[in-house]
Amino acid sequence: CKADIIAYELDESAANQAAENIENSPWKDRLSVECGDIFQLPIPNEKADLVVCNPPFHANHVVPDDQSRKLARHHQLPLKEWFEKAFSWTNNEGKAAFIFPFNRFEELEKEIIQAGWSIELHTEVVSMTGKEPIRSLVLLSKMPVSTKTERLHIENGQRGVYHSDFISIAQPYYPAL
Repeated sequence: CKADIIAYELDESAANQAAENIENSPWKDRLSVECGDIFQLPIPNEKADLVVCNPPFHANHVVPDDQSRKLARHHQLPLKEWFEKAFSWTNNEGKAAFIFPFNRFEELEKEIIQAGWSIELHTEVVSMTGKEPIRSLVLLSKMPVSTKTERLHIENGQRGVYHSDFISIAQPYYPAL
């Protein structure tokens, strides 16, 4: 793809690490990172085709002492506001991708729809075969669509033995699999 990609990161240290990674990337001419709070930024003039978001989504968990981990993992804003922000930053055919805990899917599905999105794809992420899903990956569309649901297994029954689902998507990035 020939897309220009802009990453927004709230934590300065993480933004600096991302900038270093970008500098060593073969795509450095199309990638950039900005440190800041997207909720303080105006809606861009040129809206995105796709917004990918890994918001801090933990609620009612033990909060870590480390400030950067706290920022990355524990939400200050309701996820509904993240869905609304992504909607306002995408063009008319825009899409958004989110990750959050599977046990919150039913609650968040209502908020996603209220924010104006349709759920195009819901991937239930299972850490190990035989266990319940732990994460939801959702692809959202501004266009009305029917939801497709699928499952992605990470490990195949024992620690370090990866499931073919995971290998098929991760091997191009992790050749050791």
